[in-house]
Parts: sequence; structure tokens; C-alpha cells
Amino acid sequence: MTNRVFVYGTLKRGHRVRGLDQFGSATFVAESETVDSDYNMWCLGAFPAISLDGESTVKGEVWEVDDGVMAVLDSIEGYPDFYNRTQVATTHGDAWVYFLNSEDIKQFRMHRRLNGSTLEWTNE
Repeated sequence: MTNRVFVYGTLKRGHRVRGLDQFGSATFVAESETVDSDYNMWCLGAFPAISLDGESTVKGEVWEVDDGVMAVLDSIEGYPDFYNRTQVATTHGDAWVYFLNSEDIKQFRMHRRLNGSTLEWTNE
């Protein structure tokens, strides 16, 4: 089965550690953006997180992955014990996205909320 995934951080193309372009069976669909303005984005140091309680859109990428890659992504993201995931509407169709609750984010020693109407994480 094929799954669409919306990624906005360390899983984006070109990321040295774990960009999806390093997964042989993952297929890049397009640079994309969330349709709804329901998100906050947080910088947690080496990686970002989004929460579903904001007023911004998020820029990222949509990828198609098989069930095997989806299971690897769940493991990388610590789903369901760390990140949660849900389906969101993007400019390239519905896709899974990993997110954290704001209460969980605030437990990180380093957490900074990004500001703007459209949010994009660019740290490497």
C-alpha cells in the first residue's frame, strides 16, 4: 500500500541524517504546504515539531512511501509514544503528518515557537 506523508523537518530532501531522499522506495511528490492555518511550529534544537493549535500554515514536502518505509518513519518519530500522527490536507492532497501536543513541547528545555503566517523549518 502507498501512503502520502507530509514532512517539514529532518525528513526533507537533502537532510544529512535522515532525509527521505535517502530511502530507496520513497518517492518525492512535491514541495507543498498545509491547506489549513491550524498549526504552530516549534524549534526543539536539532529538529522541529508542529502542534495542531496555531494559526499558521506549514511549508514542507509530500512523499509517497510504502508500508515498510511508513513503519520505519513511525520508529524514527517514536510513534505513538513520542510523536502522534494524523491526516492533514496539503496543496498536494491528504497526507500523514507527525506532530506533538503543545504541553509535550513545553517540557523540552529548549523550545522556541516560530512566528509568521507560513512557517518553514530551515535548520540543518
